[in-house]
Amino acid sequence: MGPQHQYSGEDKQAALAYAQAARKKGFDWVKDPDADTPTSITIPGTVSESELRRFLKECPTDGANISYAFAGTTEEFGYDYNKVLSEFTSGSASTEAAPQQ
Repeated sequence: MGPQHQYSGEDKQAALAYAQAARKKGFDWVKDPDADTPTSITIPGTVSESELRRFLKECPTDGANISYAFAGTTEEFGYDYNKVLSEFTSGSASTEAAPQQ
């Protein structure tokens, strides 16, 4: 077992507020972060490339310590979500994309 990640209360609150704000903008598929990954927003496999682009455009992280997890591989999604993310996050080191197991 590796070391446990430490998340500040501020980071957890920022991610929760981000999820709530995204839902208010109509992104109903954005769920609150879970206890194991309290600063990660999961993108479900039902999200199309155009929907992901709209989400990233309308819901910037504004420097908050928030990462995105994708519920599947790029093949399962049918598009390269890493490429889409890189278009929106150039210059931001806090965003990482990793398929969820």
